[in-house]
Amino acid sequence: MITKEIITVLILAILSLEISASCWSSAFYHKSADLMEKGIGNISSDAVCIYGNSPKLDDECNAPCQLLLQTTWGDCYCRYPEYKPGLVSDPLLTPLSVQELYEMLSGKSSLVLHANCRSWLNQPSHQKMWQCES
Repeated sequence: MITKEIITVLILAILSLEISASCWSSAFYHKSADLMEKGIGNISSDAVCIYGNSPKLDDECNAPCQLLLQTTWGDCYCRYPEYKPGLVSDPLLTPLSVQELYEMLSGKSSLVLHANCRSWLNQPSHQKMWQCES
């Protein structure tokens, strides 16, 4: 089940893809990061981006998960990658910064074995976005 907040961030993601390169206000970035964290969950959750023990998760990358991950890309994220949403009750996610969430999903940390969109996040063009490489 996709919550109203996830739907909201997906709509905002589509609108923000054109303006995300500039950081006019960190408020949108913080809201996007908060919703990104809420959209990530374990395999038994109804999250749009899931993690778990199944290797097939790495190559599964649905459009809602992709959009959710893209909402934070841009200048604001690169200025504040250490922002910690801390809004969910998942003890694995709560202490993580946005950058650490990307590292977890991409396999750069050992927190989870597999996650949705791992292969997608590790494509060079996408890696540049969440690793803030020019």
